[in-house]
Amino acid sequence: MKRHGTPNMLTLGCDVSMPVDIVYGSVEDTANESYDGYVENVRERMTSAYEEARQDLRKAAERNKRYYDVRVRPNKFKEGDWVLYFNPRKFVGKQDKWVRN
Repeated sequence: MKRHGTPNMLTLGCDVSMPVDIVYGSVEDTANESYDGYVENVRERMTSAYEEARQDLRKAAERNKRYYDVRVRPNKFKEGDWVLYFNPRKFVGKQDKWVRN
């Protein structure tokens, strides 16, 4: 099974051939292919590669969210609890960029 979501496939439109691939004959020969056929073939490969990459990113995001949610516990405050409240002072004529927080 050939993965379509490799970095070379996503940037170049094809996987880079290694010497071992050439020796064992796993390289596709596109010399006899017409221009229109080649363009359509590259378009289909790129579309499927991007779709596969999107699916992998979606799975990774869901997995990361699940791991994050396990560790995070929301703060529960009751009425009357003491809490710190951040209220920065605004100085007239000074930008927030130069004010020490």
